[in-house]
Amino acid sequence: MALNLDEKDIQILMWLQQNSRISLTELSDILHIPAADIVERMKKLEVDEYLKGYATVLSRSKIEKKLLFIAGIRLYSNKDEHVWAFRKEIEGIPQIVNSYRVNGCFDFLFHILLSDMYDFHRNVASKLMDMENVVSMRSFYIPNEAREVERNQLNDIFNSNKTDNGLIN
Repeated sequence: MALNLDEKDIQILMWLQQNSRISLTELSDILHIPAADIVERMKKLEVDEYLKGYATVLSRSKIEKKLLFIAGIRLYSNKDEHVWAFRKEIEGIPQIVNSYRVNGCFDFLFHILLSDMYDFHRNVASKLMDMENVVSMRSFYIPNEAREVERNQLNDIFNSNKTDNGLIN
């Protein structure tokens, strides 16, 4: 059963997205609701999977793995057993930081974070292309992100789903 989100739930999500390390006291002061209520709301948001963890976003310019690629893969077969086998195989490639099952020109898209071009060819491209079900791969180097997800986008997302009573479906 989906949780109906009210304005306070949305505000909690927006503040946590901006700073997942914000203290409950600070969040309570900002939102003008008791910290105990925030804890209860966060538990409900976690149970209903609106909130799926807390993450630290690393700056690529400060870490060893500075190269970001997006790679598209086409498979010979999209039968469930072949797709699941492929998913299991890519778990063994730690450079793949995100993976998406897609429709269109590719069957999968990956975000790949690497230290250098040699790492890409030796540890990613060659492993992917050696997989039995892979037809082709196309990769794109990303020198920098044009736009990052912003905190205010959550409000836009949730406002488009509001019902007449102001709750989110």
